[in-house]
Amino acid sequence: MLKRVLALVRASDENALAEWMQAFLPGACFLIRRRLGKADVEREARSVLETALAATQADVSVTAEQLPGMVRQLIYQQFPAETSPAECTDATRVKAAKRALSKLSPVERDALRRCYVLGEAPEAFLSGLKLTIDEFRDIQTRARAEFSAGESKEASVA
Repeated sequence: MLKRVLALVRASDENALAEWMQAFLPGACFLIRRRLGKADVEREARSVLETALAATQADVSVTAEQLPGMVRQLIYQQFPAETSPAECTDATRVKAAKRALSKLSPVERDALRRCYVLGEAPEAFLSGLKLTIDEFRDIQTRARAEFSAGESKEASVA
């Protein structure tokens, strides 16, 4: 659908604006509503989408896959979010995770990264790291304990 909309925009088709709005208006309204905390945001969303449309017409290197990210970025720039308690909690969790990971060896960190970030099955990489499944489970347990302790410590400081 986005490729078709982009083709209409590039061809300066008379239906381009309507198709553009149909494709992006619901998502833009949703994001702006979340950032501003108010219900009626259609005017703001249309303004952002018109800006994005003009940028797309001016830059022929923009691909259909880049359009949602471009619209999202414009929304984030024009409507900065207030710092919410959830964001403070996220920052606390990041600090706790960094603290927990810093107490692990490079091999242990790599095992956790491969499992949780890359989504690899432990059986696929443990032999290469010279770890058994029991050792990996021990690493997971220690990391969770360190994370919980660090999270509590960061929360009390913040």
